[in-house]
Amino acid sequence: MRTAAIACEPWVTAAVLVQLLESAALPPEAAQSIRRAMADEGVTLAHLIRDALPVPLRWLAPPGTGLTAERAACIGYAAGREVRPTTFPPLSLSLISASTVAEVVRLLDYLPVVTNALHAEVTHLEPTVDIRFSPRARDPVLDAFVAFYFAAAFPRLLSLLAVRPLTLNVALAAPRPRGLPDDPCNPMPRFDAARHRLWLPASELTIECRFADHSTHRAQLAALAATRMPTDPLIEQLRELLYQRPQRVSVEAAAAALGMSVATLKRRLRAGGTAFRTLREAVSRERAIRLLGDPTVSIETVADALGYSEPANFAHAFKRWTGLAPGVFRRRLVGRAAVARAVRDAVP
Repeated sequence: MRTAAIACEPWVTAAVLVQLLESAALPPEAAQSIRRAMADEGVTLAHLIRDALPVPLRWLAPPGTGLTAERAACIGYAAGREVRPTTFPPLSLSLISASTVAEVVRLLDYLPVVTNALHAEVTHLEPTVDIRFSPRARDPVLDAFVAFYFAAAFPRLLSLLAVRPLTLNVALAAPRPRGLPDDPCNPMPRFDAARHRLWLPASELTIECRFADHSTHRAQLAALAATRMPTDPLIEQLRELLYQRPQRVSVEAAAAALGMSVATLKRRLRAGGTAFRTLREAVSRERAIRLLGDPTVSIETVADALGYSEPANFAHAFKRWTGLAPGVFRRRLVGRAAVARAVRDAVP
C-alpha cells in the first residue's frame, strides 16, 4: 500500500483505525470487514502503526456490507465519545501540552496531518467562537461517519483537557439517526441545523488545560508545520525514500532514485513549499519522536535507525529540533501519555 496513492482518496491516520477496532461502538461484522480490507491490501495493523501510514476511509464501508449513512452516523458518534488525546498522533503531544483552550482550538489548523476527509474553519464572532466543519469523503455513508465522529470527538477532547467544563454547543445538518442513544453526561447536538458547527463563548478560550507545557507545545507546533500531507506525489515519494535512514540519503542519491536531476528535484520541492534539507529534517524529527515513544527502544537504536553514526550527533540534532535532549523528551512523552491514560480512565 503506497501512501502517495492513498493521499489521493479520503483517509485517516492509522491510530483512528486502531481506536475504532478497539471500540465497542464498532459492530463485529464491521471490524471483520476492515480486517478483510487490510488483508486484501497486504498490510497488518502492526505495519500501519509502525510506519504511521494513512488508512483509506473506504475500509470502513467496503462494498456489499450494507452499511447505511444512518448506521455510520451512530457508529461515528459512539466512537467519537471514546477518543483520547493519544488517539491522534502526531497531534497527541501538542494536545496534551496545550496551555489553554485557545491552543487546542488552534490545532484544528493541523487536521490535514490526521485526515483529509474533514475541513474545519474557526471564526471569531464576538461573543462566541464558531467552528464550522464539513466532511469531504465524497460518499454519503463515509461523510455521515466523519461528521458525527468529529461532533462527538472534539467536545470529548476539550472535556479531557480543560480544567473546568466548557459551554460548548454542537449542531449537525442532519436528522437524528434512529438508534442514537442519549448521552447522560453531555448535551446532545442540535439536529436538522443549517450547517455542521460547534460554538463556545470566546471568554472560555482562556481556560487553562490540565497538562500545560509551553515549551513542549511550541516545539511540537514547529514540528507539525512540516508534516502536513503533501499535495505533490513527488514529496510523498521522497518522504518514503527518506524514511528508512533519512540522514544517509543525499540529495544526489534521492534525485537518482526518483529518476530526475538534482536541479529538477530542487525545483519541484521549491514549488511544493519545501526543500530537501527541510524535508529530511522533518522526516528525521517525525520518526525520532515516534521511536522515542516506545520505551523499549534504546536511544542508541533510535540514532542508528535515523542514520546517525554516533548517538551524540543524534542528540545534538534532536535538541535543535525540539529544545530537549532525547532522554528528557522521552520521559516527558511517556509520563504525559500515562497521565492522559489515567484521565481517560477517570472520565466517563
